[in-house]
Amino acid sequence: MKANKLCADVIDEKPVCFDFSKGFGKAWEIPFEHKDSDEYCPMTNYAYLLPEEFKKDVDGKDIKKLVDECSGITLVYLICLERYALALTGCGMDHSWEICEAYVNFGYLPPIYFCDLPELAGIKPDEKTQGLIDACKKSLEISSTYNYCLKERLDSMKNNLKGVMI
Repeated sequence: MKANKLCADVIDEKPVCFDFSKGFGKAWEIPFEHKDSDEYCPMTNYAYLLPEEFKKDVDGKDIKKLVDECSGITLVYLICLERYALALTGCGMDHSWEICEAYVNFGYLPPIYFCDLPELAGIKPDEKTQGLIDACKKSLEISSTYNYCLKERLDSMKNNLKGVMI
């Protein structure tokens, strides 16, 4: 998917600590039909939040198919937060590439938190890799523009206040 077609709703999200080792069915669940729960079970205690509008954004899409297209990622529903989130089904190395890819597969620009993509052995310079890099760059561009405009507004406010101070 082209970066300019992706939604920017999660570019400021950061991982949330969440204990997936307990509370299945009460605090969290896997929100789609599956035969082998271990295959889709989170392996780390972090959740990567999706926007509150997520269910509406994917309405009519095959959620399980989207999850299956993601490497090492599952979709969970955090009952206690009333939010959908991504979670890792593996652990070990830096999974920034997989997390970014999952966000893109679900239609979102990746959070800037994950945009410092590691240069891992085996990463191929293919269309998918280039697309993920472009999506990360778009997240950073949006954030930079917002921060620049905010800084300019504060500078203007400070200058305007100088004339008011006694």
